[in-house]
Amino acid sequence: MQPRLPKDFLSLQQAAELINSDSRSNAKVDTKWMVNRLDWIEENHNFNIPLMKTLPDGRTVKCGHKYVEILTSYDREFLKKVIRDHYRDMVGHEFEAKEVRSTSTIADEEDGGGNVRPRARKPIAKAGQTITGETMTTNGADL
Repeated sequence: MQPRLPKDFLSLQQAAELINSDSRSNAKVDTKWMVNRLDWIEENHNFNIPLMKTLPDGRTVKCGHKYVEILTSYDREFLKKVIRDHYRDMVGHEFEAKEVRSTSTIADEEDGGGNVRPRARKPIAKAGQTITGETMTTNGADL
């Protein structure tokens, strides 16, 4: 007998079934949100599965959350595989994570120098490039 789970929690198998039941014509989960957060799936943590619903007019809206408890590395890798496979089935190609990120909090001349909150910038480095002090230049914001 399976242990009783708290409200809004799914077993790993139930989570896989929910994700696989999602389709373009009948949305069940937010696949894009989950695939962009694969790194958040960790052992001994819970993972949030955002629920979606397709309205009669064809629009999709968020309608709550379910959670799945990740206890082991097997659970983690199984859920990641389910999400990746579902993404591939939905869009027709494998998910490619964008590993290069650029976040800046430096005031720069592009917007008059008044914007110092964290914001995404176009990265100077390319994925796979070795970053060294001699080969990289700045965007002028830290001069």
